[in-house]
Parts: sequence; structure tokens; C-alpha cells
Amino acid sequence: TVGTASGGGSNWLEYIHVQQTDSNSGLLYYLELSDNLVSNVWTNTGYTVVGSGPFTNGLDAVTNQISTDSKDQQFIRLKIEQN
Repeated sequence: TVGTASGGGSNWLEYIHVQQTDSNSGLLYYLELSDNLVSNVWTNTGYTVVGSGPFTNGLDAVTNQISTDSKDQQFIRLKIEQN
């Protein structure tokens, strides 16, 4: 799920993804951001996890905020890796 938010003089994109509740699942979830898709350069900085809570049947919903104040465009991808 994607939405926008503002507060404190800043604007954000909110990206919500689900992940397994069980921390022993061996899965690692994180976002990566890029300024353009041609360079294929991604970074896992520039976002903040602002909350999480129960979603359904062993899944949590995790809310992330990405500032939209300093860049004209950004691309987001969710990475899930086996730990």
C-alpha cells in the first residue's frame, strides 16, 4: 500500500508492506531506494520505519516513510532475503 502524509513542515510517501510475524522465520525485510532505474544503483538508507502491527494470520503490516521534500523522483523496492 502506498499513500502520502505531511506534518512538521515535511512531506512523505508512506509505503506499507506485510512481513511474517515470527522473528525466527529466517527472513530479513528492508527497502531499497534509487533516483533512477537506468543506473541500477540502490541504497537501503533514506527511509524510516514508523510503525508495525498485526495484519492477519501470522503477518504484520509495517509502515515506512520516505521524504519527498528533497528529490523530484525516487523508486522503491522491497527486498526479502533468507537470513
